[in-house]
Amino acid sequence: MIPQQEEPSIYSKETTVVYQIPDICSFRGTSNLTVQITADHFKAKVRCFEESQADVLGMFVETELLNVFYPVRHINITKQPNKAQYDQKTPTINLTCKGDGNPEPTYKWFSQENKSSILSSTNLYIIEDVVQNNSGVYICEMYNNIDDIGYNAIYSVEIHI
Repeated sequence: MIPQQEEPSIYSKETTVVYQIPDICSFRGTSNLTVQITADHFKAKVRCFEESQADVLGMFVETELLNVFYPVRHINITKQPNKAQYDQKTPTINLTCKGDGNPEPTYKWFSQENKSSILSSTNLYIIEDVVQNNSGVYICEMYNNIDDIGYNAIYSVEIHI
């Protein structure tokens, strides 16, 4: 198993049936591997090879990239500039919501004081009017759907102006 960012996982001694091909010094084998697939396997590959041929180009077969669907997760908000307290000299405050999910998540921004009004429908919300009235808690909600089931994650940040 070859994940995108981690070291490969090697499975050996899996169920393999080997047949000798008569009259030539060759064998044909069939191996079966059962692996628990998780979100960490998104865009991973599974490669099968005969152990002595692992590094010989063309002597292995591998799958296409795995497209694993998983709910939204790992949500976080970054502030730019990153300060505990802002003053009116700050031109703008950029709030960026990041997370993970497949299919690709959608985003909505709200303020805690008015959850019925969507401030932004992207992962970015910009506070352009840096005044005390715009202090408060800003909430990012991240959504995706898998097999007609909706998933969401919520994260918030408090801004002091």
